[in-house]
Amino acid sequence: MMMMRHGLLALILLVTSAVPLLANELSASQRETWLGAVAEAVENEDLAEARATLAEHPDDDHLLSHSWRGRVSALEDAWREAEVHFARALEHQADYRPAAEGRIQALAMLEDWPALRRMIGPWLEHADSPAPWWRAAAHAAWEDNDALIAEDIARRGLGRYPDDIVLGRILALAMEDIGDPQRSIAAWQRVANHAQAEAEDWYYLSHSLDRAEQHSQARRAMLIAHQLDPNHPSIADSYLAMLMDHDFADDAYQLAHTLLAGAVSEARPQRLLMAARSAEAKGAHTTAIAWLEAIDHEQRTTAWQLLYARSQAATGEPTVALEAIDQLIAQGQADANLRLWAAQLAWQEDILDQAEAHLRAVLARSTTDRSILQRTRMHLMRLLMQQGRYDEALQEAEALLQENPYNRNVEQLLHYLQAHVPDKQP
Repeated sequence: MMMMRHGLLALILLVTSAVPLLANELSASQRETWLGAVAEAVENEDLAEARATLAEHPDDDHLLSHSWRGRVSALEDAWREAEVHFARALEHQADYRPAAEGRIQALAMLEDWPALRRMIGPWLEHADSPAPWWRAAAHAAWEDNDALIAEDIARRGLGRYPDDIVLGRILALAMEDIGDPQRSIAAWQRVANHAQAEAEDWYYLSHSLDRAEQHSQARRAMLIAHQLDPNHPSIADSYLAMLMDHDFADDAYQLAHTLLAGAVSEARPQRLLMAARSAEAKGAHTTAIAWLEAIDHEQRTTAWQLLYARSQAATGEPTVALEAIDQLIAQGQADANLRLWAAQLAWQEDILDQAEAHLRAVLARSTTDRSILQRTRMHLMRLLMQQGRYDEALQEAEALLQENPYNRNVEQLLHYLQAHVPDKQP
């Protein structure tokens, strides 16, 4: 009996001594005081103090503890850490709204669109689901390449928040991806007419109109975009390109001068190239060359070399043009038309061997168009005749007549050549 009493007493003592070890959890009042200090530090924008205060109880697994850890992490832009804490808070209480809002924001900042889509659906069913949730859900679906769902969510969101411009933009983007140009244009027009519309809204409207071949309206929309933000590089460059593509060379050249005024050396290569195109179309070839030469050597593309060659040829510098063409040929960029042009320039400069080489290179290409082949043979035949190489010219004439047996001009040339080649005389 005595032993039983001693054993029971020992058990009671053991349990009693274990209580403080198991009771590391904070009491409600302790937690309130602790998290109150965290809240005060956050309110004072002292995130270091807030972080230090949270570190006093690193193992506290309470809903509010995780929620505050998530909030401080979010304020520090530590979005992955914030997402983990908000998710942990939701494990404690699935309908805890502050944690849901925090996790939605964290997943959006992390661009974890699949996870955001999995989470946010049920929250949209709440009668008071705010506009930012609808934006996040629609954006996540669009970023996840699910345009149909993005369109549906954006449209439902606009049903609740008809004046929300962000949802309007997502709807317009989704319509573009779905391949519904008219509805996309209508959506962008609603966005562009919004009181909070920005230059980029008119920019996107312009591109939608241009794709639908509504060119006049597209130019007007791009002009408005440029007027709203004259320093926006993409808008300015797109407006310049659009004027060129729509054959408004004078307007394009004037705009190019405005864009490059006093800032040629700082301009982006694409802008300089487009400006040079406008100068070429205007006939201002010297200006085109100056703008082209302002582009750094390592940024000179095939388009640059072609435009530079044309401009040099137009200013009476065919030799420089030929050098640019030679660079293209060395890079494997020469097609039949470029070779033909090079042959004409070389012929013009009386570099007949080079002209002949270009012409024969065209004839050697198995993929050359038949009409180009015939034109090339005609050029080669005349070049050979100019040099008095009638026998070779005759071979080209015979080949040309085989390809086009009813060409009277070739027949006449053939007879003429036969008269100049002794063994071919009748």
